[in-house]
Amino acid sequence: MKPTWIGHIGLTNLVVLLAMVVLFGCSSKNLNFEGRTASQQDNIMLKEGGPHEGQWKSGDMIISYTYSNQAGNIQIEGTIELTRRLTNTFQMVTNLSVRANLLDEERIILVSQPILFAGNTPMRNWRFTRELPAAPGAKAMNFSYSGSAAENGPFGGRDQATATFWKEP
Repeated sequence: MKPTWIGHIGLTNLVVLLAMVVLFGCSSKNLNFEGRTASQQDNIMLKEGGPHEGQWKSGDMIISYTYSNQAGNIQIEGTIELTRRLTNTFQMVTNLSVRANLLDEERIILVSQPILFAGNTPMRNWRFTRELPAAPGAKAMNFSYSGSAAENGPFGGRDQATATFWKEP
């Protein structure tokens, strides 16, 4: 009898792999805020045409962006920089996810689109370019993020300093 690929992987490893897929699927669903009401008050009012430039700040990061809004299609690009609160203490980003969120006039999130994923990388500035899906009725935009940082990387020591940081839309 010819061995199958499942036999090579092993049943235990297959169960672990499937559990990881399910957990990742559930966790990524939690990052999608579509349909919820945004709690941020510092939303960016969208203008037609463009390019329009601006900067969005939180205690953890500064997003410098340029966007164009042509017939509801939003092309956005820019840089993401972590603030000194993080860069003065930590050398590595162990996990970072940043999203752009399009809101209607009642602050309901119509689109929540990832613009950056980073992991196990040194602290630095990141560039992004995205075209956000058309969202009829979008009047404003904001950003949300979730991340973690460490002193010396993901496998430092037991006593290494780490931090988690986040901002919901």
